[in-house]
Amino acid sequence: GDLFNLPLSAQDDDGDNVSFYVKSSTLNVAINSMGFLTINPSVDQVGSHNVEVYASDNKSPATKVVVPVRVYPQMIYAGSSSFIE
Repeated sequence: GDLFNLPLSAQDDDGDNVSFYVKSSTLNVAINSMGFLTINPSVDQVGSHNVEVYASDNKSPATKVVVPVRVYPQMIYAGSSSFIE
């Protein structure tokens, strides 16, 4: 698979800053300082995966969104990444 960056966005009702994190994943994933979910699958990760991304304002319980990811031999497709907290 190829490196893929998915922009994450979230809105907090109180206007607080929101941070993102991934607890665990079967893929090589990270969230960079620009708010992108970076997915860098290896060739042995071809297939369907779910990445659990959390958004938190560090006050309320975190909101989880499951991002479906399909890894193909040469590219990946990831679904929606919008949060509303």
